[in-house]
Amino acid sequence: MASKVDICNEALNLLGANTISSLTESSTTAVLCNRIYDTEVDFLLRQHNWNSAVQEANLAAVTGTPVVGWLYKFLMPTDPYCLRVLNVYDTSDDDQNFQCRGRHIYCDTSAVDIIYIGRITDPSEFDSMLMKTLVDLLAYRLSFPVTRSEKITATMYAAYKASLLDSMSVDSQEGTPEELKSDHILDARLR
Repeated sequence: MASKVDICNEALNLLGANTISSLTESSTTAVLCNRIYDTEVDFLLRQHNWNSAVQEANLAAVTGTPVVGWLYKFLMPTDPYCLRVLNVYDTSDDDQNFQCRGRHIYCDTSAVDIIYIGRITDPSEFDSMLMKTLVDLLAYRLSFPVTRSEKITATMYAAYKASLLDSMSVDSQEGTPEELKSDHILDARLR
């Protein structure tokens, strides 16, 4: 199982930099890795509905009526920490209109179930393609501070974008394809 240090070392290896033994050591590369690791993981997890990060929760409305536009508000989950709300359902599994404002979800139903992207703090929970994409993202983000080379930074960015597209493609194929719903405007166009 890979650790945060292992993942950072993979990124540093791509740059030809010295590896680290701990994120808390005083070397420049360790300080840089420690500074960006958690932020970059969250950034990557928000970019796609990664299967390994999808969570669900039942929420009850918090006290106090929203001031504008909605009947109820809900506090986003913190265990695991909600990075992105994917969908909100009422108790009969119907999709609900909703809006996210700050750390709250606003809706017109008093109790909801949500599907969301949760923060992954344990690197062993990443699937292999997501981990490879994270390594490439870290290599890209570390490339200029470590190498001072714009050419290497451009190369690392291209590698990261390629990894991201490949990973998102494979990840999105795991499950039953989403059924496209037709509405009467679309039906009229097809006649």
